Amino acid sequence: MISIQKFNQLDFLFCIKKLLLVFWARSLILFLHLLFFSPMSFADSYSLESELYKNNESKITQIVQSLSVEQKVGQLFIFGFTGQTMTPHLTTLLSNYSPGAVIVFKRNIKDLSSISTLNRDMQILSLKKSKIPLFIMVDQEGGNVSRLILHPRPPSAHSLGQSNNLTFAKYYGQLTGELLYLTGFNFNLAPVVDLSNPNVKNFIGSRSFGNDPHKVYRLASEFSKGLLDYSVLPTFKHFPGHGNLKGDSHKITPIKSLSLNELLKLDLIPFSELAKDKIPAAIMTSHISFPKIDKSKLPATYSKVILTELLRQRLMYDGLIITDDLQMAGAKQVGSIGKRAIKAINAGSDMIMVAWSLKKQILAYKAVLDAVKKGEITEDRLNQSLYRILRIKMAQDRIKNFSSNALMARISKVQNEIKNLGQKIARLNLQSKFQTISNKIKISPSQKLHVFSADKGLFKLVQSHFRNSSQFHHLKRNTKIDVAKILYTDNSAIGVFYVSGEGTARILNDLPLQIKKRVIVINSSYPGIINQAKFFGTFQNE
Repeated sequence: MISIQKFNQLDFLFCIKKLLLVFWARSLILFLHLLFFSPMSFADSYSLESELYKNNESKITQIVQSLSVEQKVGQLFIFGFTGQTMTPHLTTLLSNYSPGAVIVFKRNIKDLSSISTLNRDMQILSLKKSKIPLFIMVDQEGGNVSRLILHPRPPSAHSLGQSNNLTFAKYYGQLTGELLYLTGFNFNLAPVVDLSNPNVKNFIGSRSFGNDPHKVYRLASEFSKGLLDYSVLPTFKHFPGHGNLKGDSHKITPIKSLSLNELLKLDLIPFSELAKDKIPAAIMTSHISFPKIDKSKLPATYSKVILTELLRQRLMYDGLIITDDLQMAGAKQVGSIGKRAIKAINAGSDMIMVAWSLKKQILAYKAVLDAVKKGEITEDRLNQSLYRILRIKMAQDRIKNFSSNALMARISKVQNEIKNLGQKIARLNLQSKFQTISNKIKISPSQKLHVFSADKGLFKLVQSHFRNSSQFHHLKRNTKIDVAKILYTDNSAIGVFYVSGEGTARILNDLPLQIKKRVIVINSSYPGIINQAKFFGTFQNE
């Protein structure tokens, strides 16, 4: 029989042991939070550029040497996932494959608060399993390609290009960077530096700053510096240039029949200049064939001629190269998802995106792992990419542990600032367009103006510029306005119609020809959304 004194001693020792275990576990959690999620406010003195160029090579070497080959291969992958919480798909990827990055799509975002929580949970699990922080990527270009939904929609690159205001570009980058930083993202798949003629329908459309390569470079550079102020890595895409092509690489492999000399004088200028600047960034490859540059006719994603000989050696770019999604139709020329991943890495890409299917993600991972073990991908080649990835990860400022109320208050403030900036850009562009319109057509002071828009701000600008009698017609979803009837009834009047998307464009496209001649169109959507724009009284892309 155990004595009462003996029992009490054992019970006391058990309690002490339990308390020590609890203390150790809580201390570890606190350490991880202090290391990666410090509650400090964002430090004004922080600079990703200065952090990147600190001598961290010995630390990076230690990390690389500590990783298993399975973990090294995982770091080369960018995985998408299903759901809006820590689903089995997502947990499997982070727990078993140590991906270097995840990409978040609109399908994963319920609201800004929930995505902030999910991003934090993903970082914690990644740190627990691989001891390496995660790149959390998103396409927040502005305009039509904005995964974080804001109301009103944030300004597009095209509208920023129309303003040609570098101060606005830097400020917009800062606001976008702060919004992403607050919601847990550290990698923006923007800006687009492809060239796009605003008056010709093409796939890139309003996602580009314009058709002048030097202007595109300047605006992209300022926008990127704004992102970097908040430790968000920019991405220049789609190398070596998707601009002014009608083909969509999500559906086909477009062909661009330009020679290298022609590309160097146009599409490559933004990439070349940004490579010279050596600001921290990634470059995303395009699934486009350039047969006059690479006779294999393979998409740029798989071309060693384009990625290694042109981008790395000729343009002397030493930053990250990442692929677009290898499940896109434009990337399917090579064969299986595993063959695509191997081909892209050996061509020169550092990170491989497989954005949809868990089965395909696992197949791609296993194929690359097998290729490394067999020497088809050399260890030196693997380590080159790891060093580029880890240099950025070690330099990035960690996400802060804001309280829920403080976080949402800061997010709300940034949203308002983006809205105000968007209005400033729109006003500046519209004032310029109205001046152009005044020079093109003569509007009699006696003619009434009927203004059709979803935003009353346009109506006020029309009133201030033209001084004519005017009437506002509010375009609302699911509310039909008979534009033709209004202009038939008032047969001397002029219509001013603001196109903001597919719905408003459809109204214009259905108008009779004789009415189109009396309509001034301001298009804020992508180029080519209006059929036969030449038939309108005057047509301006915002």
